[in-house]
Amino acid sequence: MNNNDMFLIIFILILIVFFKKSCNNKEHFSNNDIKKDHIFVSIASYRDSECPLTIKKLFSEAENPDRIHIGLCQQNKDDDVDCYDTSERKDQIKIKKYNHLDAKGPTYARYICSTLWDGEEYYLQIDSHMDFVKNWDTTAIKLLKNCKKLSHKPVLTHYPPSKTDKSGLLSYMCNSSFNSNNIPTFTSGLISHRDDNLQSPFTAAGLLFLESHFLEACPFDPYLPYLFQGEEILFSARLWTNGYDFYLPLKNLCKHSYTRSDSPKFWTDVKDWSKTQNESLKRAKYILKWIDEKELNEESKKELVKYGLGKERSLEDYFKFAGIDYKNKKGTNYCSKKYVIKDNKWVPM
Repeated sequence: MNNNDMFLIIFILILIVFFKKSCNNKEHFSNNDIKKDHIFVSIASYRDSECPLTIKKLFSEAENPDRIHIGLCQQNKDDDVDCYDTSERKDQIKIKKYNHLDAKGPTYARYICSTLWDGEEYYLQIDSHMDFVKNWDTTAIKLLKNCKKLSHKPVLTHYPPSKTDKSGLLSYMCNSSFNSNNIPTFTSGLISHRDDNLQSPFTAAGLLFLESHFLEACPFDPYLPYLFQGEEILFSARLWTNGYDFYLPLKNLCKHSYTRSDSPKFWTDVKDWSKTQNESLKRAKYILKWIDEKELNEESKKELVKYGLGKERSLEDYFKFAGIDYKNKKGTNYCSKKYVIKDNKWVPM
């Protein structure tokens, strides 16, 4: 072998190493350059007039506002209020802007938000119409760390109370039923404040707080355009089979605007979305092992392993834990019960 051949081999090896590092940049970054105690906030906003106030409150009510970083997917009509332009902390906001007619629903928008993550230790997913309590950031971190006494992969999640709620009670995500598309949907019950961590069978898309390492094991799926109901059961199953456990926050971190009947919705603005949504539902049902692959179109078959289930726990065990009976299309009401981990069963509270 002459010197030219040796030089060529070394050059090719250098290129291979560089290429691998480039392809795995997020994994490399997440392992070695985590921004300790910083929180990434994922906000998917569709023509939302409340979005500027949500962002303002995220910063103003945080104990450490300099550690808050927002990833915003904004889908607006030209004359809609721009919640990025109205912010006083633009340097802490990364944004992807889309015309409202190019929107593909909340599940896809949350995927877009996740691409803006930049190494923050914690990941908070919320809706764009929320209000926050004082010191919500340090409270959330403290509550999550407290859950690590029970689980090495805890998630704080629930449907936050309404902005109009004056009860001060906690919203416990505890009940499920099947809708007309044979998809489990979830509801909550209001309970008194507790001193013990209460495990929940489901995650809520509108409030999800956990360590950001989940992005490697359970990345957001870009092949679910217009998916709405179906988002939460699928992501719950994916997280749980990857070893994550769901807990009710022991303190309310925020409040939520529900219904918003006068606000624009993608399903009233965008034409011909229902056929695409149906294909996304099929993809979700296939991952959940409820239909055969032959029912999927080619787009819905893409990267099913990458965006599929985990291997730490079985899907069957998740459905048993969550009380989901797909064969008989029945859910379970756990609102008067709590889950005892050591006994592996639900018992009366």
